[in-house]
Amino acid sequence: MPNWCQNKLQVTCPPEQIERVKTKLFTQSDNRQWLLDFSLIVPMPSSLYIESGSSCDKVMRFLTLSKNKRIDRWLLRHYINPSQVDRIYAKVKRQRWNIGSFIQWLKTRPDEQQMLWLDLVLGEQYLSNIKQYGYKDWYDWSLRNWGCKCNVNPDNCEVIFEEDSIFCLFDTPWKPPHAWFKSLCVALPHIEFTLSFFEPGMWFAGKYIANLDGSYSKIYIDEDDIERFAEDVFDEEFLW
Repeated sequence: MPNWCQNKLQVTCPPEQIERVKTKLFTQSDNRQWLLDFSLIVPMPSSLYIESGSSCDKVMRFLTLSKNKRIDRWLLRHYINPSQVDRIYAKVKRQRWNIGSFIQWLKTRPDEQQMLWLDLVLGEQYLSNIKQYGYKDWYDWSLRNWGCKCNVNPDNCEVIFEEDSIFCLFDTPWKPPHAWFKSLCVALPHIEFTLSFFEPGMWFAGKYIANLDGSYSKIYIDEDDIERFAEDVFDEEFLW
């Protein structure tokens, strides 16, 4: 489980702009709960919503090897299920396969791919995503374009709409969504945004403040002042 970073977004604008801001930032869940949604300002390409992990990275690297490369035990130990190395190596020697011919054999055998931990379809999707978007999956893209691992935690998101302001308390894993906030300032200039954040696990806090020209500034709270900041902004209570 990640350390959850607490965030508080405050929006201040003329009443006639509240509805516009509301549609740009928030969606409603099936139970009519309002949720902040990063993808409304910075949408993630749908093809990036795929499995992420080190075993998947191995498949991608395997597919980038030279198709004429000979296969030996060392190579198999690095790319397939270790329990299958002897069986596959015996087949490779008998068939005199190189990487290219081995891949062709695997493509028509999904059961073998599963057994060997080589999901070729996923690996090819990774390579396609990198070529098209610069990122292989949702994880890498999110860190770069939102600034945190994933979208807002729906279990901890509270939104309050007022006549000329909006307040939203929400959690994100490990870090605040600083990259998303920067895009927000550009997408909706001439509106006041303040994003306050507090991460109790690693003990850091601060604010991002939108400037009316579409730029933004950053304030990091001194370590000795974080406790008071968390009490004032997030109503935290400390018992030590």
